[in-house]
Amino acid sequence: MIRQLQRSELKVVQDLAYEIWPLVYSEMISREQMKYMLDWMYHLDVLTAKIDNGDLFFSYSLENNDIGYLHLELVDEKTIKVQKIYVHPDFHGRGIGRELIQTAIDMATAQGRSSLELQVNRANPAVRFYKQLGFSITGEKDFDIGNGYFMNDYVMRFIIR
Repeated sequence: MIRQLQRSELKVVQDLAYEIWPLVYSEMISREQMKYMLDWMYHLDVLTAKIDNGDLFFSYSLENNDIGYLHLELVDEKTIKVQKIYVHPDFHGRGIGRELIQTAIDMATAQGRSSLELQVNRANPAVRFYKQLGFSITGEKDFDIGNGYFMNDYVMRFIIR
């Protein structure tokens, strides 16, 4: 079940991030960078500021257990950015990620927007997943995130027809 999270429920996102990231990123980034990024992106004050600024957060629950989440940023009149989408690896391959992306498409469609955008680490196997869903790579960006760390991402876009 997918449900939109309220401000008071953002700890769900934080807890899932701290559980999922070590399982997903241990081969891509160092433990130190992972800790830095988790603290930087998933501090409750940061999440609260994002929801207060209009971002939307959703959780995916299975048998009353939160196993994934989606974070959407309303970029402009045409685009919604999928800031974050994660599903616990124990549940990969069940169509949950596809359902979360469909939630983003439905939100964009309801608001008259014509595209989704996301960034994904160039070494992340999820690139293939996004391509299968119809996203295309529109560029590469390297982001200096501080403390000597960089995010080396593809920028991907999905056109809503």
